[in-house]
Parts: sequence; C-alpha cells; structure tokens
Amino acid sequence: MIEIKFKNQNEIDSYNKYKELKGIEYHQYIAKYLNTDEYSKIAAVIQYDLRLKYILYRYICFFEEYIRAVLMNCEIKDVEFFLKENVNMSEAQNLYYKHINKIQTKYGDRPLIPRNEFDGIRELRNQISHFKPIILDNILENQISINFLYNNLTKNYQSNFKNEINMAGNEIDLVDQVKIKFDK
Repeated sequence: MIEIKFKNQNEIDSYNKYKELKGIEYHQYIAKYLNTDEYSKIAAVIQYDLRLKYILYRYICFFEEYIRAVLMNCEIKDVEFFLKENVNMSEAQNLYYKHINKIQTKYGDRPLIPRNEFDGIRELRNQISHFKPIILDNILENQISINFLYNNLTKNYQSNFKNEINMAGNEIDLVDQVKIKFDK
C-alpha cells in the first residue's frame, strides 16, 4: 500500500471527504496509476474525473432526449410509451435502427447516427453510471466515444459541450496522460 503524503490540513480534510465518496482502495488505484504518493495529484485526478462525468452525463441526457423526440416525431412510439415504460438507451437504440427508414424519411436533412457511434455513447453512459473512471486505463476509447457524443449532439449543444470539456480541469494541476481535450 502506498503511503499518501499530504502537504497541509486542507489536503487531509479533502482526503477524509473523498475517501468516503470514492474509497481508500480507489485512492490507492490512482496513486499506482500515476506512480505518485502526492495527495494533490491523486485528488486532482479524482476531482477531474467527477467533473467530466457530470458534464458528460448532462450531455448524454440531451442526446437521449433527442432520440426520444425523433422516435415520437416519427410516430414510432408516443410520449405515453416513454413516460410509462421507463425505456433505457438500448431499447431506444433498437427502436431507432428498427425504424431507420422512417427516421431517414422524416429527418433527411440530418445524418443518421452510425451504429458504432451510438454503441460508443451508450457504453460511455454505462461507465459513468457504474463507477468506472473516464480518464484512466480506457481514456483513448473514451475520447473516441466523447467525440461520437459531440458529433451526434444537435448543433445548438455542440459548442457548449466542447467548451465545457476543454475547460474542465483547467484550474487544477493535471498530468497530460489523463486530460480529455477537443482541438480548438
């Protein structure tokens, strides 16, 4: 076990707060991943990952709402179906591809969502919901899925999404190996 080093009481207080939220083992996992015993670096990664998850989850919700709207606007399912059936993203995806011709007819001016991109967005959502870090071992795959999400958001959300992702973590000292960025 790595003995985590603290610079001051604020770091100790922060650790005590986050070990309740994330667990001692998770702190150890990040320390080993970064090959550091400095709490400030470990905390920066934990806080950045949480911040990214909040941003991503919000925009994934916008994407899911858009898919539901498409399905309703194409008269594939009505609002009652979505309100009462508690439709998850996989079910919405299945409906989307089952009725792709109807959607293409109604939304001919918009590109269809490639299946691999929809899969990537759904997998990203599952990682956010199930405790998996976004920025560690699977950062390259997640960067691709984040790009898929960006590509499939409606135009009015894309710019803000890109800016929020790029701004997340700017106020803390992060190692480049964990940074998610869009090119300007």
